[in-house]
Amino acid sequence: MLFNSYSFILAFLPLVLVLYHIAGKFGSRAGKLVLLACSLFFISSTGPVHGLIALGSILVNFFLCRLMARMPGWKQLLLTAGILFNTMLLCLFKYVPGLGLPLGISFYCFQQIAFLADSYRETSDVSLTDYSLFVLFFPKAVQGPIPYGAELLPQLRDMKPGFRFDRFSRSLFLFSLGLSKKVLLADKFAIIADHGFASIGALTGYEALLTILAYTLQLYFDFSGYSDMAVAVGWMFGIELPWNFDSPYKAKNITDFWRRWHITLSRFLTKYIYIPLGGSRAGTVRTFVNILIVYLVSGIWHGTGMTFLVWGLLHAAASIAYRLVKKPYDRLPGALQWCLQFAFVNLTWVFFRAPSLRAAGALLGRLTAGGWTLSINAELAESLMQPTFLSVPAQFIGIHAAVLLAFVGALALVAFARNSRELAQRFRPGWLTLLATYLLLLCSILSMSGVSSFLYTNF
Repeated sequence: MLFNSYSFILAFLPLVLVLYHIAGKFGSRAGKLVLLACSLFFISSTGPVHGLIALGSILVNFFLCRLMARMPGWKQLLLTAGILFNTMLLCLFKYVPGLGLPLGISFYCFQQIAFLADSYRETSDVSLTDYSLFVLFFPKAVQGPIPYGAELLPQLRDMKPGFRFDRFSRSLFLFSLGLSKKVLLADKFAIIADHGFASIGALTGYEALLTILAYTLQLYFDFSGYSDMAVAVGWMFGIELPWNFDSPYKAKNITDFWRRWHITLSRFLTKYIYIPLGGSRAGTVRTFVNILIVYLVSGIWHGTGMTFLVWGLLHAAASIAYRLVKKPYDRLPGALQWCLQFAFVNLTWVFFRAPSLRAAGALLGRLTAGGWTLSINAELAESLMQPTFLSVPAQFIGIHAAVLLAFVGALALVAFARNSRELAQRFRPGWLTLLATYLLLLCSILSMSGVSSFLYTNF
């Protein structure tokens, strides 16, 4: 079950909200149990066995945390066992062909590793109900964020079911904003990106450039849209999830990019891998080795192919290079810094998306093929003209011009517009915000010709 499906928007989410608030009349524990049951149902939507795997993982990790509290002399051994258990569980289902990937396993394994590490440093007294909801809370189940126990568990302990109009209206606005990013933008750029990656050998240099840029924008709006919806649904239940996305394409260097992109994954890798390895405290060479390890882990976490390893290596190389030339680089004009960083991100996303290194190299090679023609065949045009914002301008200026206008508009949004976090902070209930929310939801729901998975669901 995905956030951009009719079953979630029109059935699951409204039903869970109603059941949660009704149960809350009998006490916060009843509300939590309903929310836990619904979260387990959500996790099991791709198969009942996936829910059992999640429950088994929770019980093992909870038992290890309890043992660490009762047997302090065995903490190191128990922590090591917990890390090995979660890592092996993740690797088993993620990298062994034919087993299938349980929904959210990458995220709840990392979250529980973090909780074990924090419990090793400071004993955490948490009930099984709160811990289970901490792991399974459905708004973050599919693509994160990856919250720390100190961020989420105190909120779960003090949950007080109850409807608040101001909170719900802000939640609905942010949810509609995220849904529109996914349905109206990401899914349309996906059509162009998929078409280009499927016909690399026939692309002109101009078409290769648009293919790369289309995937860059698809991934941005896809992940940004999900992140908005996750925070919004959390708000509906009175839970503040950490923001996972902060205008990463506004970054002017690789370090700033990773402070803005998948924020909770970046901080997880920093806190639980980079710093324990020594961080930047053990000399220049060791620092560079630590950076390389972190980015390789990030690449492997995203996928098993060589393309993900190369993607990780390229980002490691960029991070190391930036440290070496930071002072002269930071003196460059801001616009030039942005152009260099944005170009680097675009080129490296090719390895993230391409099915093989050969395909990635071929697409990058097509950039020098020359030619400024843009071929949009009847099948591609029909896909792009499904109920969408493109259909209106295309009737007046043609499909080619409408597509280019969409690229220009999307680039303006990512580079200059306020992001969702800023818009949510400025939100005030009123007729204008009500109208904006209604129009975004209406256009998004009418444009949902099919349910497309979020890209990070596959990771």
